[in-house]
Amino acid sequence: MSRSILKRRRRRRVVKDFELQLTSMMDMLIILLVFLLKSYAANSTAFSTSAKINLPASTVEEMPTDAINLIIDPRSLTVDNEKIMDFKTPQGMSPEQFKDLKPEQATYEIETGMLAESGRKILPLYDSLIKAKEKAELLMSKANWKDEKGHPKEMPKFQGVLIIHADKSIRYEMVRKIMYTAGSAEFKIFKLVAVRKET
Repeated sequence: MSRSILKRRRRRRVVKDFELQLTSMMDMLIILLVFLLKSYAANSTAFSTSAKINLPASTVEEMPTDAINLIIDPRSLTVDNEKIMDFKTPQGMSPEQFKDLKPEQATYEIETGMLAESGRKILPLYDSLIKAKEKAELLMSKANWKDEKGHPKEMPKFQGVLIIHADKSIRYEMVRKIMYTAGSAEFKIFKLVAVRKET
């Protein structure tokens, strides 16, 4: 009887003594997490442009910062991957032909009802940029702003940076309307996306 009791106690001890050591696994997990966060932060700007536009070439090597992206496609305007409006179909062109419109065929004509202020302001673009600005300000207000020493500081003002993706053959009149509309929505800094030209 005493031997069987001792065997049971030993079994219980073995079960109690056996515990999974997670400390080293947690260390590895934290290292992986820090590495992924660092590599994500290193890619400050990630955006895609339209395949239907031919970007101009430039020797400037400056990378654009994180900002609102506006793509001026031959057929439409897109703000942060959301299409906000279509341009008018050119006269004598079928809807099927309009789908395959090339940049050199684009007229960038806008319906009269979508324009204001003597045709200078594009209303759907203005509304979309106002929403993007309000969203950016809301995200900024929820962040904890600190200086180099770690003391709390005031939230910085909205910078109003707009990154414009446009074909190199776009008419100046259209770019002027875009900039006027963006300026009305308190966007003051315009950066044009270009393909890097090898020197």
